[in-house]
Amino acid sequence: MQNSRPWQLPYSRLLRFWHWATFLVVLLLLFTVFTGKYFVDSDSTGRLLQAEAKQQGIVLAPGVAQRLAHPIEEPVWELHTVLGYVLTGLFLLRIVAEFTERSPQRLSTRIRLLLTLRGSNPEARRTLRVQYIYVLFYALLAGIAGTGLWLAFNEDNRDFAQVHDVKEWHEKGFWALLLFIAIHLAGVLRAERRARPGVVSSMINGK
Repeated sequence: MQNSRPWQLPYSRLLRFWHWATFLVVLLLLFTVFTGKYFVDSDSTGRLLQAEAKQQGIVLAPGVAQRLAHPIEEPVWELHTVLGYVLTGLFLLRIVAEFTERSPQRLSTRIRLLLTLRGSNPEARRTLRVQYIYVLFYALLAGIAGTGLWLAFNEDNRDFAQVHDVKEWHEKGFWALLLFIAIHLAGVLRAERRARPGVVSSMINGK
């Protein structure tokens, strides 16, 4: 019987590992972002320390409370940096996989096949659009990793305007990544219920 979806093949062990490792690292990065920006940031924690000191009858000079709070915030961003290195390593692994995996497992091969079939197969056209979204995802991942590495290796950069711009692009990229994950999860749930039952289990066990 001819396969009506020749582009749909079991995922290799390497690609399954990459998918779940990347998902876990991104979740941990999200945890550090939300924790560092909204729960233990120096300004918020400093205000709490200032208020507590005032209740104890202690007057802190301006900025002292924020400096005291910095050691609470710093480990969170150090973890964020380490996770960023791991994410960069995973991105490089995905590039290597694109050249070393068997041809049917490669994104480029799948796109070429779908381009050939899109004229006669409506599902191929829909799947091709999904593959293009994955290409955008990898470009986004490259941007996040690149700006993150730049920031990690330019901590002493005195060009504050440049640092601010790179940090802003890094943060925008990360929020865009969060949006992609939300869309991806919605698409997977939709496919699991309609077009591709078992798509989640196939990413787990490769069947």
